[in-house]
Amino acid sequence: MQKRTLISLGLALTLSGSAYAQQTFLTEDFASGVVPPTGWQELDLSGVNIGWELGALTGGAAFHDDFSGWNDVHLLSPDMDLTGAAAAYAHFGQNVAWSSWRDHHYVDVSTDGGVTFVNVLDDLSPDGQSAATVDISAYAGVNGVAVSFHYTGDYASEWTVDDIVVSESSTPPPPPLTPWTVNLPTAFAAQASEGFESYGGTPPASMALTAVDGPTGAADPEAYCAIDGGSGLGAGAGTACLEMGLDPMSNNYHEVRNALVMGVQGGAASLAIDFLAVDHGDEIHGADGIWVSNDGANWAHVLGDWWTLPYVSWGAMTGVSLDDSRVDLTQDFYLMMQQYDNFPYGYLDGIGIDDIDFGGGTPGGPTLDVTNLVSGASADVTVANCTPGGQVYFAWSAAGAGPINTPYGTGYVSPPYSLIPMTADAAGNGGFQQAVPPGLSGMNLWFHGADVGSATMLNALAMTIQ
Repeated sequence: MQKRTLISLGLALTLSGSAYAQQTFLTEDFASGVVPPTGWQELDLSGVNIGWELGALTGGAAFHDDFSGWNDVHLLSPDMDLTGAAAAYAHFGQNVAWSSWRDHHYVDVSTDGGVTFVNVLDDLSPDGQSAATVDISAYAGVNGVAVSFHYTGDYASEWTVDDIVVSESSTPPPPPLTPWTVNLPTAFAAQASEGFESYGGTPPASMALTAVDGPTGAADPEAYCAIDGGSGLGAGAGTACLEMGLDPMSNNYHEVRNALVMGVQGGAASLAIDFLAVDHGDEIHGADGIWVSNDGANWAHVLGDWWTLPYVSWGAMTGVSLDDSRVDLTQDFYLMMQQYDNFPYGYLDGIGIDDIDFGGGTPGGPTLDVTNLVSGASADVTVANCTPGGQVYFAWSAAGAGPINTPYGTGYVSPPYSLIPMTADAAGNGGFQQAVPPGLSGMNLWFHGADVGSATMLNALAMTIQ
């Protein structure tokens, strides 16, 4: 392995020290389960008495819809003291449904406790989940600044907001992992293909099924998560498949949450899957989609909802990436397919999954790995499957996980970051060693990069110096 003399990590951290000096003025993830949370206010200007309530996005969230007539309701944060701020940005995650019926999803600022407001964002995001950042630097240096999430409308639009952070940084912090309580398998199986054919409906030790009441998580005999389940609606070589929804024989329509969790042996730093799927009419919910986790308790959302699946008839989903910088796929991990809804499987509702292939376009794709990240030691940085003889960029940051725009795709490092070019060998591989100064144990670092020849991003990594 090539050994390079690079800018000292210690010096680089000194130069980027402003990343650690940046202030955070407000954080709210609604984990208390109360909306409005302590210190927040709800200002109902329409008098409907039905406003912001508890929802679900990454755990608890604030949710609003407008089925009660005209709504004009502020969810107002506590006052913030920005007198020492050089800049200020409000970051939040959101989910939008029925966007075509939206009146306005505003973000406003008040400096007089909610008597008057100045609009700083009129969000026009389409249906689905997204992240937003609003520049409120005009209020840097001011004491008594509050941010409001201001909903107006009178028919069908829905808005969920979560993970609100107001800080000096224009780069949003990495979103937190989402806690889910699900049954976990007792074994991890090698990455392979899975057609659900050989179990007779009983999952092996490397799989576990969860079927519970949606709102409470209590056992629910009509929550339906089954391998085949006798419906014969599988799509692969046989008839068996994973089915999730309300019991096909039920007419007691209510919300249920279903999940299959697979224990997967770690391997490649970057991994994607192919599978066959059918969507019988699932509505958007924050629980829906594909999740990965190292501990089985805290999960990263890698496929945000099921609306991208083939509708009514079976079809192929290809190259669905399991990569997330917060989950280490080189170690044993859990893969969860989860569904939340309220109608019987196969009747206006439910998700079917079959023939999962852990090949997913990964072979031949460029990968990044960082090992031996130990204070006082030499870390090994390696890239593989890149363009033979081509240029590869390696980037690292102590400031966060981005995102940033690059010519090759989204980069998951926050400025300030260090960008290091290297040249792949004739096999498309390369690497170098970098001394890690002593005394940095416990520090978080983020890594990413790109293969210039194929204009492809490498997998992102989030690691802690040991």
